[in-house]
Amino acid sequence: MGLNAGPANVFISCGQASDAEKAIAHEVAARLERMGFKPYVAVEVHDLRGLANNIYAQLDASEYFLFIDFKREYLLDERKGPPDSAAPKVYRGSLFTNQELAIASYMGLDPVVLQEDGIRRDGILNAIQANCIGFSDRRHVPAVAEDAVRQQGWDPTNRNLLMLSRDARESTRAIEITGRRKTFYHLDVKNLHRSRAATNCHVYLRSIRHVSANRDLEVRTVEMKWEGVLSTPYVTIGPKSTRSVDVLFAYDDKPGAAFAPAFTDSERLMPKFEGPGEWDLSVGVLAANFPEVTIDLRLRIAGSDVLLWDVRERAPVPPTGSLLDARVVAPPVGTGNYPRSAIDDIPERNLETPGQQVSS
Repeated sequence: MGLNAGPANVFISCGQASDAEKAIAHEVAARLERMGFKPYVAVEVHDLRGLANNIYAQLDASEYFLFIDFKREYLLDERKGPPDSAAPKVYRGSLFTNQELAIASYMGLDPVVLQEDGIRRDGILNAIQANCIGFSDRRHVPAVAEDAVRQQGWDPTNRNLLMLSRDARESTRAIEITGRRKTFYHLDVKNLHRSRAATNCHVYLRSIRHVSANRDLEVRTVEMKWEGVLSTPYVTIGPKSTRSVDVLFAYDDKPGAAFAPAFTDSERLMPKFEGPGEWDLSVGVLAANFPEVTIDLRLRIAGSDVLLWDVRERAPVPPTGSLLDARVVAPPVGTGNYPRSAIDDIPERNLETPGQQVSS
């Protein structure tokens, strides 16, 4: 089963030139946390390492950006007349928060912009045409921020992430065009973003460790197959939608063996697992507009039983109750290739009869 991806991250960019401003930032964070978000209050850093480890990393992990701009020094603004004129005074805003706003804009984060009355609006604020919400009394900033977030419709379940999950109880029966029967074991990939589609999504096997033999197997990068997709390893996953990956399949007439479907015609790029034994599989999913996400799976084969589960969860009970503990057996090592006899038995790699397929 899938694990919770956690609440949406909010990057709070707020001036902290005084203890009073810091207190406002932390009160805003407390309100957002009560609303179900995971807030981060940006702190000013003065070196490249701090930028990379704090500011850039937190912005990259965030779904939302809350900008709170406090007044700084008075500016002589020729557009407002001389200093002794009756025109309202104009102030500059926080330089550091405006720089963070520029980075957040480039990264496409959903912003809420609060600005103290009297600040001259120019630079990146004009460029992105943000809808600034003004305030004059700093005591009301936490309430104004909370109301603005609600009005903007921010969703604490909205994540700029793909979430991988494996239901250990899941398996799907299928029939090839030749009538050959097999079972597929899938990995679900869910797009947690409420409005952004994940494009050019592809899956690959990152590593294989033969647990029973206590050694790593050589793995060359090759794209894996999506369920029901025969022509390309690249797919789109819509907002709040899910697609499944064919992680493994096993033939009825080849008990004790499992194969990893892949988009390749090279035998050595098609991993095969022969039991009894256990393997750790690390699977990665990449998309053009989402960060890479990975999952570690445990595969156990003994007799005709094939079990595949997320290593963070408890091992499932085999359906037949006949599974042996393969870890105490000296098993044959998976070769990483299909043997020629297996290739000859497959008229077309992982193709089912159109219109008659059960799955995949």
